[in-house]
Amino acid sequence: MLIVAEIALVALVALAYGSRALHLARIGQPVPISRLLCAAVGLVSLLASMVVLASPGRELLYWRTVQHLLIGDLACLLIAIGLTRSILAPLARTPLRLLAPLTRAPVALTLWIANLLVWQWPSIFEATMRHDSLTLLQEVLLVATGLNMWSALLRRIAGPRPQISERNSVAYVLIGRAAGIGLACIGIWSPDVYYPYFLRSDTASSTSPLADQGIAGAIMLAEMALIAICLLLWMRSRVMRPAPAPATVHVPVEPAQAAHSTAGASALAMDTQT
Repeated sequence: MLIVAEIALVALVALAYGSRALHLARIGQPVPISRLLCAAVGLVSLLASMVVLASPGRELLYWRTVQHLLIGDLACLLIAIGLTRSILAPLARTPLRLLAPLTRAPVALTLWIANLLVWQWPSIFEATMRHDSLTLLQEVLLVATGLNMWSALLRRIAGPRPQISERNSVAYVLIGRAAGIGLACIGIWSPDVYYPYFLRSDTASSTSPLADQGIAGAIMLAEMALIAICLLLWMRSRVMRPAPAPATVHVPVEPAQAAHSTAGASALAMDTQT
């Protein structure tokens, strides 16, 4: 039943996005192809992580970590790139508009970090491994907070004057990535196994629980660092991009005025010759 619910949720999001994109194309406001591709790859990654990695994620922690990083981080980033103001415009006419204060950058980042840390608490993590309803709630919140966090950042980066918000955007990225990297380092260097659920891996797999936890931490560390580097380089390229040259305004000249100017120029030339 969990897999059916997950497929239904992803299909619902894909249907809503696709129908809105088709409507915008019909009225002459098409979504750029690059954004459509990002959204499509993000949705496919989301579905694949929920369905394909579900079984391995119950055997080894590092597969569970890969699954959650895809769901709450990488897939959400790709989907957020595919979102535009036109795509999101209908939400302003629904009760979801009341959640607008939660989309502000500091609040969005705080919610994402809090959601990331809460689900890693050992007792809560154990409960999600044993109850499908909690697993589904976890995945929904990972997607919701991930989309909210990345959308808030992209609004800053993609603004008309990125130089103004460069420092805030860099701090936004570094703080968010630091939370994930700190969590990853705990998994790498801890001498204890935090999740008893995976202790049975001693017999189910050749990977020991402690090594499994260390691999999971290394995967999270690499993913967090790689995304941070890519985003910082992208922001730097936008800031260093030269400003567009001002457009030249051509003032139309009336025929009579043009004839008068031509006659004046001819007279001036004759006077110069004499």
